[in-house]
Parts: sequence; structure tokens; C-alpha cells
Amino acid sequence: MMNDNKNNIFSNESAGVWINSETQNKVEEKERKYKQWIVNYRNKIPMIIKQVDEWLKRQEDFENIVEMFMDESFKKNYSNVNEMLAFYRAINIYMQEIGNGVKDTIFHKYDSFYKNIEYLTELKLQMWRAEFNIIPHAQDYLYNYIEETNTSIQTLLCMLCSVSMNSYEVTINLANLFLKHEKKVYAFEMFKYANEIKPGEEIVLCCMARLCLDIQLKEVARDYLKQILHPTKISETLRTLCEA
Repeated sequence: MMNDNKNNIFSNESAGVWINSETQNKVEEKERKYKQWIVNYRNKIPMIIKQVDEWLKRQEDFENIVEMFMDESFKKNYSNVNEMLAFYRAINIYMQEIGNGVKDTIFHKYDSFYKNIEYLTELKLQMWRAEFNIIPHAQDYLYNYIEETNTSIQTLLCMLCSVSMNSYEVTINLANLFLKHEKKVYAFEMFKYANEIKPGEEIVLCCMARLCLDIQLKEVARDYLKQILHPTKISETLRTLCEA
């Protein structure tokens, strides 16, 4: 009787050699592509950063930056590079600010590629410290940094989306922090975002309604109160004020 194991080309030993050979080929191909990417793209990054810096310093060519980074071919080749990925966040913030009529955008405040990244990195660290209470008075330090850098609402919302471990809780804490310092527009936008994350929460919608009532927007306040999924006595007083 023929020995199947010895003569079968698909025996475990033969298969192992074939698999190892295929794996080696894949590794070599991956290395080849990476080396080619370095030659074709990675080595051009300093030139790209220099061009971005020139546009930022002129304070008038920001759309050129957006056009460059939003190009599909550019994104394919650079969006996974650490410094480029960090700068994409700045571009997203800039676009959100422009869309909301902000005049003093992130690009107006930071006139170089790395200044934008350094600012957002520090803001991220401040937000993490506040979220996890890493140091005493972390929330106060965060608030002071936001004030000193004139951080926009759009910047905060972008960072909450991308760096916070518990966006809802952090957003509520930020809203209360802004209320404490009488920054009611910032507080309202934080509550609004919290309601997007977790719709229908009574305490959040009551805070939004209260802020609307402060500026006599009774109809808007009433609409927010209607969104409460499980109303209790907490919202009764506000409902009465809306009808007054």
C-alpha cells in the first residue's frame, strides 16, 4: 500500500513549506511597496509642510490647504502618517469654523503646521486631565487654557468626538464648567451636543430650555421640553414659565 503521507504533495510538511513561501513573498512585496512609498511620498512631506507654512503665514490661502489635503489621491497616500493625521484634525476644525461663521479660525491663530498640531495636542492633554482628574483643579486648568487660546466651540466639539473616552459625561462637565463662568453660549452648545449623544435626557433638555428662557426664547424652550422622554416634576416649573 502506498504511503499517503510520503507521496501526497499536500502533506502537512509540503503545505507548511508552501505557506511559508507564500507568506515570505507577501512580506517582501509589502516591504517593496513601503520602500517605494518612502521614495514617492514620505520624502516629500517636508516640502508639503513648508508649503502649508507659507500659506498659513500669508493668512489668505487657507483654501489651498483644504484643497490639497482633501484631494483623494493625497488622502490615500498621507492620511495614515502621524503628523498628517494630526493636521487633518486642524483642517476639519477650520472647515467647521468657516461653516459656522467664525472669523478668528484656528488657521488665523496658528500660522504654522506644527503650531496647529502643538495647540491641539495640548488641548487634548488638558481634556484628558480633566476627564480623569489626573491633577488637582484639572477642570480649572482646562477652562483657563480654553480662554487663553480663545478655543472655539467647533474645536471643542471636534475634540470631544475624537479624543474623549466618555463623550457624554465630559460634555456635561464642560457645559457645567461654562455655566459656572457665565459662558452661556458655550454651555448651551455643550448641552446640545450631549443631547445628540443621548437624546431625551430631562436634566440636559431642562438646562437648554432654561438658557433659552434667559433670552426670552419661550417657543424654543417649549420645543426642548417636549423632547423629554420621561418628564418628572423637574421640568414642571420650566413648563409653567414657558406658558407665562
